Amino acid sequence: MRNIILATAAAVILSAPLAFAANSTATLAPAPKPLKMAATSLSEQCTALGAQFDKAEATHKTNKNYKEALGMRSEGKSLCTAHKEADGVKKIESALTLIGVKPMVKG
Repeated sequence: MRNIILATAAAVILSAPLAFAANSTATLAPAPKPLKMAATSLSEQCTALGAQFDKAEATHKTNKNYKEALGMRSEGKSLCTAHKEADGVKKIESALTLIGVKPMVKG
């Protein structure tokens, strides 16, 4: 009986490092997801390009084509909300290009 208890105790003690090693790999953080380079739908492209224009707007207000680009951006936004996303995306891309900003979202 004593031998069984000693054998069981030895097995538990010797297997403890294996148990800790198994648990330590499970607690590692997952690898970060890669950045999304392109929007998957036209609706997402409208939103992303609109946000890009809004962000660039402040630094490009002195551009000679700014007012025209602002009108194009507004027209593009209207097209996007009217479910004509393809036309809206083209308009907003043109607006960005007009003020010298490369559109970051491509479908």
